[in-house]
Amino acid sequence: MTKPRILILKNSESELNRLAEFIEGLAEEWSLNPEIILNINLAIEEAFVNVINYAYSDQSEHELFIRIHREMNAILIEIEDDGIPFNPLEGIEPDMNLPIEDRTVGGLGIFLIKQLMTEVKYKRNLEKNTLLLRKEL
Repeated sequence: MTKPRILILKNSESELNRLAEFIEGLAEEWSLNPEIILNINLAIEEAFVNVINYAYSDQSEHELFIRIHREMNAILIEIEDDGIPFNPLEGIEPDMNLPIEDRTVGGLGIFLIKQLMTEVKYKRNLEKNTLLLRKEL
């Protein structure tokens, strides 16, 4: 496993460019397939936006930690925040067979992350939420 690469972001959508640049840099460094990078970037961006939109009950500035490791055949991602406890994996999966006007609001982002990643886990420890993502190469 490589040494983890860490990016610390503020809970602001203005940080999305820094996030994309960070992932693109890793893609070059690790010579990753463009489709894999697209999936990883989309999953991390979706998780990041969910955190900044829903994790905090105040308007204060918070830090999110993104740690990415490379194994021989997988990329491991940890997204950590100090927001309210929330396990996104406990939500009801959207019924993709329903017409769009009949679907309930919400849940599509987590559904997308699950589709893009090989494995998705959640843990709460020491007042922190951590979303664990794994993408097989």
